[in-house]
Amino acid sequence: MRIHEAALLILLVIAAVVAISHYERLPDRMATHFDASGAADGWTSRAVFFGIYGVSLLLAAGPPALLPRYIRRLPESAINLPHKEFWLAPERRDATWAAIEGRLGAIGVAVVTLLVFVLHLIVRANLAPDPGLRPIEIWGPIAAFLIFTAAWTVGLWRRFARPEV
Repeated sequence: MRIHEAALLILLVIAAVVAISHYERLPDRMATHFDASGAADGWTSRAVFFGIYGVSLLLAAGPPALLPRYIRRLPESAINLPHKEFWLAPERRDATWAAIEGRLGAIGVAVVTLLVFVLHLIVRANLAPDPGLRPIEIWGPIAAFLIFTAAWTVGLWRRFARPEV
């Protein structure tokens, strides 16, 4: 099992534990959307929320877990990579695939981490008498995710922008 697969599995287990341990304690009608100030402004049933959340989590975790296992099997014509001939040359092919797999795994773990954190915030908000969030609880994780995504993108671009000399 690769490190990102283990991390995704751990995150899915955490999400399942949070959902199962809090499901019955949550109200039937849950606050599921919050405005920029943290006030609840969208509601749905508990069952619908957890159904949509579960599907979203699996859709977010699936590609990063499965794609790296199969990406090496794609024909080179299906790969959109700058300087593809250089990076997929036999002497660099394994290192290139390892780098791509690692980066796909990292962004997948980041997305699923954000979703698990959002679950935590929504559960916590709905266990309070007056559901709501502090703005830092909303904007902090979003800013952290955007910074990570920007760094991830720059790292990917720098890794494959031009062939090594």
